[in-house]
Amino acid sequence: MSITIELDGKELNTVSASVCRLAISGGKAHEIFGYVRLIIIPRSGGVSAFLSGSNGAQTLTRPICVSVDALEEEKTLLMSASKLQQISTAYKDSDKPVKLKIEPCGSKGVFSSGRSKMKMELADPSTYPSPPKIDGEFVTVTLPLETFVSELSKAKHAASMNSPRAFCNGVNLSFAQGSMSIISTDGHRMFKSVMANVEVEGSSHPSVIVPTHTLDYVCTIQDAPDSVLVLRLNKNMVEFTSANAQVRTTLIDCEYPNVSNIFDSIKSPIGLVNRESLMRVLSRIKPITDDVGRLDMDFEDGEIIVKAVDSTGAIMGEDALSFQSGATAKKIRLSCRYLLDALTNIDGDEVTLGFDEQKNFLTLNPLNRSDQTAIVMPMAR
Repeated sequence: MSITIELDGKELNTVSASVCRLAISGGKAHEIFGYVRLIIIPRSGGVSAFLSGSNGAQTLTRPICVSVDALEEEKTLLMSASKLQQISTAYKDSDKPVKLKIEPCGSKGVFSSGRSKMKMELADPSTYPSPPKIDGEFVTVTLPLETFVSELSKAKHAASMNSPRAFCNGVNLSFAQGSMSIISTDGHRMFKSVMANVEVEGSSHPSVIVPTHTLDYVCTIQDAPDSVLVLRLNKNMVEFTSANAQVRTTLIDCEYPNVSNIFDSIKSPIGLVNRESLMRVLSRIKPITDDVGRLDMDFEDGEIIVKAVDSTGAIMGEDALSFQSGATAKKIRLSCRYLLDALTNIDGDEVTLGFDEQKNFLTLNPLNRSDQTAIVMPMAR
């Protein structure tokens, strides 16, 4: 008997975009994962449906609204991720329902909307490898979804993707009773944020490293402003679950270095600066620093003087702004892009700048937040 599944074209495109992208991300080395599963489960009074894709290390599952007549048992359809992506894009603006008719043989499907029809070959769901799941003991963490996604998005800028130091290729989540720290570094800059109102259930307070390439999927999770996110994690995996998505990923298998001494060390205060004003100055001079590679910052007499300097020491560009100085004159050479990234990803209108006398790095703390810090390392003079 054939089965007809009815979907909304816009929702199909929205849901399948991220799920299919993840499934395709494994490339030819993991072609078996280049498929997505549409799982339909009969419930009293209707059905629940989920679209799920995996690349072998990460799995993304999202609910999707469907309507199906006369379905008595769970049904799983296995479809090419790239093909579904093309079809869902074609129907994203359709003002009519999108129907998927499954032939009695179960190996062919036809998408249609109005007079438009597109055929798709269906694969045998039993050939699809089971994505990894969390086994054994795990810790459960409950936290505000909106706040977590916001802080995680900010931490991404300081994380690497292909560093030879494995721990740099992810974001460190560490838990204490009632709080969680988010730390990232690529060796040239660092970011730390501490979240309160975190419920931790389990026998331990773990510290894990979530791969950077997973963060985009986690950061797209959206829900009502007061929604919560539930994390389940052990030493091998972490699972992020909200009302409208679930992301599961293997963890980076190494220990994150103890960087508390960097964030806790005493910094010499430089002064208070308006974040937007400093960003405007840096944006003006950035095209020149992109060419010459270095930015010198002189802090003196209530002014910040920024200079684009080439390899011979010649000044190729200069700009300045006033600030509330709290220390003697300082000089530092750093990357303009890294400093702009740090300013973009911290909160508040006013930022306290600090200077580490031993390591010569620049710290940035929002005036209204003591639990958020960005660090930009110096460049060699």
